[in-house]
Amino acid sequence: MSDPARLTDLATIAADCRVFAEEFQSSLGEHVILPPSLVEHALVALVAGGHLLLEGNPGMGKQTLARWIARSVGLSFSARTFTPDLRGEDFLPPRSSGGSGRGADLDHDPPRGAMPSEVFYAEDIDEAPRSTIAALVDTIRDRPVGPDGGAGGARPLLVIASRRPAALGAVQTLDPSQLDRFLIQSHIRYPTPAEEWEIARRTRLSAGPDKPLRTRDQLAAFARAAAAIEAPEAVIGYAWALVRATRPGNELAPQFVERWIKLGVSPCGLVALLAAAKARALLLGRIEPTREDVYSMAQPVLGHRLIGNAEAAAANLTNQRLIGILLETILIDGVYARPSGPSDAAGGFF
Repeated sequence: MSDPARLTDLATIAADCRVFAEEFQSSLGEHVILPPSLVEHALVALVAGGHLLLEGNPGMGKQTLARWIARSVGLSFSARTFTPDLRGEDFLPPRSSGGSGRGADLDHDPPRGAMPSEVFYAEDIDEAPRSTIAALVDTIRDRPVGPDGGAGGARPLLVIASRRPAALGAVQTLDPSQLDRFLIQSHIRYPTPAEEWEIARRTRLSAGPDKPLRTRDQLAAFARAAAAIEAPEAVIGYAWALVRATRPGNELAPQFVERWIKLGVSPCGLVALLAAAKARALLLGRIEPTREDVYSMAQPVLGHRLIGNAEAAAANLTNQRLIGILLETILIDGVYARPSGPSDAAGGFF
């Protein structure tokens, strides 16, 4: 990042990315009221090249948000409600097909065997059989964005999946490896009284913006920039400390982790946290993430990547609460030095 020309290019893209985020929130807000954190999480997933898992009751605007995301950057959109009789072949192509599905502009449930669109909304995935959930999850492996514009190919696929709140009980639960496929999990709350009044006054049906706010190529430029910006050592240190502190038996693990957490966050979670922090920085017009970006993204990125134990469940300590305690314990302004000593990693984890 020492090349002045490169810094200028990144700064220009970051400025445009911020304008895009503002335009998106403004155009969406003219039609429907959604929690700002939910909108931010969706945009972060879009720019970071990850996938989004939404947890909330029906009628909260989840599919509307997914549709607007697609329309805002000119991507095709489709939705599928997952039911107990749904099979993977009902919405995914045969593995041997090799087809790209180019040219499709679906705005409805895809036909049997059709390739999911560029933005695919999967509703109530916890209603489907385990084999169907596995088929979806196997399809949405994270696609890191490379210097050529995206390892995910010419057609980026953003999956926004929803499931019911844990309190209602899931028909099928996702295992840790499946949850790890989602960059972000966002919990959708009921609106405040003032927000619900505005929903009644303002909400009107619309398929999305009158015209795309940005093109596919501009979205690809945002994704490349988010992947290219570098995090300062202090920011890496804070993210590193948060992730390591979630693991029982770790040198950074506080007492509550030893008591209430069964399985902590993996190194993949650290990579995801930094990717989300970079994307958030870009959406705010910056070319360098801060500790505040890491703090802001810790809950949605790490919350679904740890497992509490039986004692935590008995105490009604949700993952959200456990991450909240973690953020109170691992101080944002703490000093987290880079460890010294040899490393056995050859080329990294992946």
